[in-house]
Amino acid sequence: MLTLAEELLLLCINDEKGTIQNSALPSLHIGLAAALLAELSLEGRIGIEDGVITVLNDAPTYDELMNEALFKIVHSDRPRKPGYWIQQLGKNYDLLQNRLISAMITMGVLRREGKRLLWIIPYDIYPQRNASAKYWIKQTLRDAVLMNDASVDQRTTALLSLLHALKILDLVFTKDERKAARHRIEEIVKDDIFGQVVAETIAAIDLAAAKALMATVSN
Repeated sequence: MLTLAEELLLLCINDEKGTIQNSALPSLHIGLAAALLAELSLEGRIGIEDGVITVLNDAPTYDELMNEALFKIVHSDRPRKPGYWIQQLGKNYDLLQNRLISAMITMGVLRREGKRLLWIIPYDIYPQRNASAKYWIKQTLRDAVLMNDASVDQRTTALLSLLHALKILDLVFTKDERKAARHRIEEIVKDDIFGQVVAETIAAIDLAAAKALMATVSN
């Protein structure tokens, strides 16, 4: 099974160029780090209590990157807020991205051709149909939102929340669909804490960058 971070990264790859979509580049490191935390939460390893992340179960998961993130949280000198861990886990973005890509190449989801990342079709989970892993991820998200499914599972909710917070819903929904989709997604993800933290983290980084720019101009 693909992790949330892998699914998010797949959605951000341009189909024609085989590179990361420009719209996703500014904050993808935040999204991938938040996806690791969200997955740990879904796996029952961490929770949030009084605004800080707490360890519920320190047993290893099925994924190496998630295990490394959990190890850091377990051995932190004190409980810390989700925003802290998102920034810490997203610090070495290039390494994080390359490890996710390598894992998906090993799984047979992607192949590398020079600097381009290309889909392998069909993806093994759906051998009877001629479609990539990215197609099935998008289809799941679109069905949950556009079909007004009342029972959206936690994984789909988490991924929708990340896409909404990162402001990259255009990677899944067409221009004509986006307004209605955004309203529906806001209903689905209103209680998702990690999406809220991502949005707050991006806003804080944008504010700091704006202040730094103003200081440079004034000097």
